[in-house]
Amino acid sequence: MGNMLVLGAGNFGKRAVEVLLEAGNKVIVVDRDARALYAFRGSNLTAVCAGGIEYLVAQEIKSFDWIIPALPMHVAFEWLAKVLHSMEITCRQMPVPKLSVPNPLRGKDGALYASFASHLCPPDCPEPDGACYVTGEQRTVPLHRLLAGLTAPGFDIEVVQSHQLFPGLGGLNPVELKVLLEKTISRRNSLIVATSCACHAVLDALSF
Repeated sequence: MGNMLVLGAGNFGKRAVEVLLEAGNKVIVVDRDARALYAFRGSNLTAVCAGGIEYLVAQEIKSFDWIIPALPMHVAFEWLAKVLHSMEITCRQMPVPKLSVPNPLRGKDGALYASFASHLCPPDCPEPDGACYVTGEQRTVPLHRLLAGLTAPGFDIEVVQSHQLFPGLGGLNPVELKVLLEKTISRRNSLIVATSCACHAVLDALSF
């Protein structure tokens, strides 16, 4: 039995909780909307009314086996920024510089989205190695590895992989988040943080 943290109680969070409980895991689900938590009842399930990022910052994240982000934000980046601020390390968000990524799309505050897919992916995609589940298109390098090989003058690039736990359900490894934090503190260089599975990614940037 794993100890799972689900951040967000919307449609994606609800599906994540159902899948994880069915597989015999212990689950904590966090959302700031108490009404969204009403449906979450059962053994091995704890519902917490709190902001997802604030809750994550307040925890020893290594106490969880996996963190499942189901919030409409870049969870790894927001967690990193809030932890740095809590340590009184001054940093600010900045636009991600131009990078060569597939199907780039700009988001709020200069975020950059990338995706191998130009179609809507099914919610239960098993993320097969080497090819798109929908189209069969061959892909020799997963997106998280492609991003890790990029360079951007004046920036470090760190990639947090979204590991597929079940079809359509990705999780962040708390140990990898800790490593990201330690690297950021020791270097304090302008930084691009990417969270990526094999096909999709979101990137944000920080300066110090």
